[in-house]
Amino acid sequence: MDQTSTTVFVKPKRTTFVTVLCILTFLGSAYGIFAGLLAYSKGPQISRANKEQRAKQESKPGTRKESEFDKKMDSEIAMFMDAEKIKQNAVASILTNAITFIGAFLMFRMNSKGFWVYVLGTVGGVIAPLVIFGHNSLANIFAYGSGFVGLIFIVMYAFNLRDMKPQPVYD
Repeated sequence: MDQTSTTVFVKPKRTTFVTVLCILTFLGSAYGIFAGLLAYSKGPQISRANKEQRAKQESKPGTRKESEFDKKMDSEIAMFMDAEKIKQNAVASILTNAITFIGAFLMFRMNSKGFWVYVLGTVGGVIAPLVIFGHNSLANIFAYGSGFVGLIFIVMYAFNLRDMKPQPVYD
């Protein structure tokens, strides 16, 4: 009589920690998508209001700052308030947050491929503002700030990655 053993892979159970991480990612990604949609729809209004405020400020005598730092920051803020750049950044935000949401959803279902999808969305979220606005002070602050938070989540997800792989059970 031949005895053959079969291997069955059992879907892993989600830990509380992974559940909390995924829920936090769902909330953060949903907020990012919502903020991106809002920025896309209100970009021209935001830009116009900023230009009006700047013009009003410059028309007042004695209020104009003349230091090099102030001039540089004024230039960077003006670039950030450009309607077209606001729309481009909004689209990038919507896409990268949707990717991280999908990655978290896959990891919530204990699919380890979701980790790499999440990493892709996080890296895209760091690169996009640098491409859109260039390497200037404000773009660096936004890009590296989100990258820092993303890196913390990547590390926490990575520690739980081995738990997301199907475990073999031998008969």
